Amino acid sequence: MLNGSVSAWTGGVRRAAAGVLGAAAVAGALTGWVSVAAAEAADGEAAAVRVVADGASDYVIVVGDKAPLSVTEAAAMLREDVERATGASLPIKTLSEAGGLSPTSRAIVLGDNAYTRSRGVVGSAIGHDSFVVKTEGQTVLVVGDDGDENPFTKHMEESAGTYIGTAWLLDRTLGVRQYLPGPRWRHVPESSGWALPEMDRHESPSFVQRKLSISYITRDRFRARRDRRLREHSMYARFNGGGGGFKGRTSHAVAAIMRPFIKDDKFVGKREWGALYNGRRLVPTRPHQFQHWYRFHLCTSNEEVRQITVDYVRDYFDRYPERQICGIGMTDGDRHCQCGPCRALDVPGSDSYSDRYMAFNVAVAREVKKTHPDKWVGSYVYAGYVDPPVREFELPENLYLTHVQNGTLYFSEEDREASLARVRAWGERSDRLVFYSWPASHGLFSLPLNHPQWVVDHLRAIRAQDYLGYASYVSGAPAARQPDTYLLIRMLWDMDRDPAAILDAFYTDLYGEAAEAIREYHRVVRERALAVNETIVMVKNRDDDAVSRYEDRLVAYYGPIAEQCRTLLTRAEAAAGGDKLRAERVGVLSEQFRMVEMILSAIEIGRKMDAGEASPPELAELERLRETYHRFLTEHAFSDVVDVADIGYVPADGRKDLKRYLLIPDNMERWVGVPFEKRPAGQRRDLAFRYLPPTEALEGESVLTLPEVWDFRVDPELEGEAAGWAGAEPDGRWREIKVTEAWNLQGIEHRGVAWYTTTFELPADAAGDAAPGWVLFNAVDGRAKVFLNGELIGEQVGPPVTMWNRPWAVPLADQIEAGTTHRLTVRVEKNDPRGAIGIWKAVEVRR
Repeated sequence: MLNGSVSAWTGGVRRAAAGVLGAAAVAGALTGWVSVAAAEAADGEAAAVRVVADGASDYVIVVGDKAPLSVTEAAAMLREDVERATGASLPIKTLSEAGGLSPTSRAIVLGDNAYTRSRGVVGSAIGHDSFVVKTEGQTVLVVGDDGDENPFTKHMEESAGTYIGTAWLLDRTLGVRQYLPGPRWRHVPESSGWALPEMDRHESPSFVQRKLSISYITRDRFRARRDRRLREHSMYARFNGGGGGFKGRTSHAVAAIMRPFIKDDKFVGKREWGALYNGRRLVPTRPHQFQHWYRFHLCTSNEEVRQITVDYVRDYFDRYPERQICGIGMTDGDRHCQCGPCRALDVPGSDSYSDRYMAFNVAVAREVKKTHPDKWVGSYVYAGYVDPPVREFELPENLYLTHVQNGTLYFSEEDREASLARVRAWGERSDRLVFYSWPASHGLFSLPLNHPQWVVDHLRAIRAQDYLGYASYVSGAPAARQPDTYLLIRMLWDMDRDPAAILDAFYTDLYGEAAEAIREYHRVVRERALAVNETIVMVKNRDDDAVSRYEDRLVAYYGPIAEQCRTLLTRAEAAAGGDKLRAERVGVLSEQFRMVEMILSAIEIGRKMDAGEASPPELAELERLRETYHRFLTEHAFSDVVDVADIGYVPADGRKDLKRYLLIPDNMERWVGVPFEKRPAGQRRDLAFRYLPPTEALEGESVLTLPEVWDFRVDPELEGEAAGWAGAEPDGRWREIKVTEAWNLQGIEHRGVAWYTTTFELPADAAGDAAPGWVLFNAVDGRAKVFLNGELIGEQVGPPVTMWNRPWAVPLADQIEAGTTHRLTVRVEKNDPRGAIGIWKAVEVRR
């Protein structure tokens, strides 16, 4: 289904081997690897090129004088792996340093340069991320299409053909493999020599895009650790043939499209551009909402919205002419526009929004094509619009669609069949398709989960429909997703490989004598998860594909198999024996499962605690588990065992469940630097804080809503309590402020402590036995002390990151007089330099 223009831009589809390897060696190249012995047997004679013999070599690695990063990294990798495998150290020289080269030179020449071009091998003609490996006499050429920029970024958009080709050569001739990111997972077998058969191969990937994304944000105090992890991940993906394939990508773009209409932290566009939802046009009102526009959809039938989007895409391509794709994907969330024109684009009786969004995508793409005919407009088919549209659309050739289905490892058999049906249906409608999945949905705390057969079935389905590629988010520590992660990236490069052979090598190389126990461990986890998944009903229109009741899900997944899994891991630890590296690998899995065991134990005791049935020893054990869990996260953050950033991607319901027991904060990254027991008392208090909703107050009758405007005074010197502000009448140093909006959003640039005060009188009928019982605060962003007539009556001591949008209540005295004026004063404190601060929802008196 690829047309000529796409094939020309991407370098075409995968080409078969064109060398003189015998049939046995070719079969090995497709299903396993070509060893030195296999290469020699294929010729029936000695190999054509013997680079290392008996641990010695007179070969040199040669790169161009101004070689790009893909080539210099390939040279460094080749030298290091050959030395580790054989003991021979091959020097790296530039073309100028190497002098005149010829086919008689004992050299491995990497990358496009004057010499390779003189031999008829030109990198730019090979194809994006593709390469040529060729022997000429005693010289070996590895030449790929290599971009000028860094190809090892998160999105891997720059071509890295020479690096991929060098990895291919190491893999198939020395057996060097990178099974997961990082040095622990690199397999370099020892050998006394390195010999190559005669070769002339041009290799290109099965898919244009072969992408494993990972979320290692670097704008925090753990930058060094995260940068290292990101680099390890990118190098891992590139070694195994991964690549972004295109410059530019589909993305959630509403925030970028609307950015010109944000001035001084205010939305200055038209409200009718926002989705009409439950009778109101929804547009962001707070600065943090402008960053993502989460759940703020646009009215895509609005002609001005369409034109704004077209203008955004045109400006993007004018600013970045090297880019091929500009995304216009709608925001996450389910609050789609309910206006008449948008609904008229939906198909009656359908719960899908595909027709309306496809109409929008088509209109934008056609307009962009008029001015930028060689560029593509990218959009998602996703969540509530994941099904193909019912109406027939003539899709313009510049419309690039990313078919998104998150949570695919949670799928039941029925859901898997539905997923494959959608793959086929979209494949029949478009030839500009890439599949995207978050296979384990939005995180499982780096807990084990795998389904290699689904990986294979899924890739074969999208290949059969000529999808351009596959993008996957690696959720959590990649080691928890083994062997799926490795199988996926290997087959994206070469769909002709035998998956059984890939898995056999994975277990044997990584685990040796422990392989059998680890295979069984993965099988037990997989079979249990599949059994549980048959009971799960996926909800198509949920953007996270319905991972709810997370606590129950964890218990169902791991509870019945916990003892069996620990037995298998113990057996694997014993089998790994004295092999330090294999023991470390088993140790990673054992530590990951220790997290499972801690979570299960905490849930069991916590449920008893909630029911009032936990014994004192059990409560003490829960406290020990809390401290142990936080020490665990401190030790293992951003490692093979757990990536704490992944916890933030667990759906909100899941975080809420687990915070009840292990006290996981909203912002995990604040809490992983120092062990729990070494923290200041205030931080330990925050970690131990447990939010309980004020049920009685919320269910009670509202007696009085306090005024919207109170008196307000900042307290930069922290003098208010000693000076008696809690009961004082406000003087000229106080100002008026609304309590329905944070104080910093009302022009008050102050961080720290400030005071609010107001007066109220109870209605005449709110006295005696029916006297009010609580002051209900619907939302205060900050810690708070509450004073009535100058006396402290209660506090909100929970961390603002937990309590900023949650209601809480302070009990009143049993009897307060009606018809009497009472003064209510609130001291609010928050020292975080970011975000809103202060009382921002109405305050009520309830009974």
